[in-house]
Amino acid sequence: MRTPSARSGDETGQVPLVVIDYLQKVHVPGNIPEESERITSVVEGLKDLALDHDVPVLAVTASDKEGMQSGKRMRVNNLRGSSALAYEADTVLLLNNKYDVVARHHLVYSMGNVERFKQYAVLSIEKSRTGETGIDMEFYKRFDQSRFESDGHIVTEQLVDERVYTE
Repeated sequence: MRTPSARSGDETGQVPLVVIDYLQKVHVPGNIPEESERITSVVEGLKDLALDHDVPVLAVTASDKEGMQSGKRMRVNNLRGSSALAYEADTVLLLNNKYDVVARHHLVYSMGNVERFKQYAVLSIEKSRTGETGIDMEFYKRFDQSRFESDGHIVTEQLVDERVYTE
């Protein structure tokens, strides 16, 4: 929907950006009871929108319960809904708390790292049709200001999919 003050790309010279905050909440006409079918319909529609109008689409999506567990790294297969999320997307970026995904030995031998790593999020490029994948960058959390620091750095510590705890 266009508001009276909104400007099109023709007027500004800028390509518009479509942002979907929480893909699972997008209304789908009709009665589609299965979440995976609803998500597939939404994702395919957004892909068509992007291709038909040559606009980038950024969609924020939810994780399943397994992807949100402490000490586990969220991966693309943890996105809630449909395999279409991974298949149709040109790029998949995932955010994890650094403390949850850093290898155990970085924590055990330096207790100062525990509090330091809790202050960072790791942004991982899980998929990119046109570039590199497997890139992990860390960004300092400024949640008191509702943001991240913009100057990220490549993660130098070893990251793991699941931290093994031993008593």
